[in-house]
Amino acid sequence: MSPTYKQKITNFFNSRTTYDSEGRGHPENAARLLDSVTVKSGQTILDICTGTGLIAIPVAKAVGDQGTVIGVDMSPGMLAQAQAKIEAEAMGNIELIEADIESTDFNQKQFDVIFCCSALVYISNISALLDKCYRWLKP
Repeated sequence: MSPTYKQKITNFFNSRTTYDSEGRGHPENAARLLDSVTVKSGQTILDICTGTGLIAIPVAKAVGDQGTVIGVDMSPGMLAQAQAKIEAEAMGNIELIEADIESTDFNQKQFDVIFCCSALVYISNISALLDKCYRWLKP
């Protein structure tokens, strides 16, 4: 995708300062996803397009102090909302990274679980991202 397309997406999400309260859809989708995946204490988790932390924050609580969560998003506005919630709960096991996940790389076999709640539609090359995710996952 062109940089212009990515900038439009970033601008769109930067403008959504009430994302968590824009109806029940976003929190309900996150809750359904969390209900479908078993997360254990001590795990290392990646949350792709983490937004306001609707997945990352409850997952960080589930993995506890022995685990870690990395949330990646290219919208500084969404990450600021997530960071405010993280600070309000004094959580120390979440790292937020402002980046385009398609141009980000991690170590092979680094993560126990990778989440992406509702942003796959914004990914320009889903197949390539899924290949990367496969490499990043532990066996």
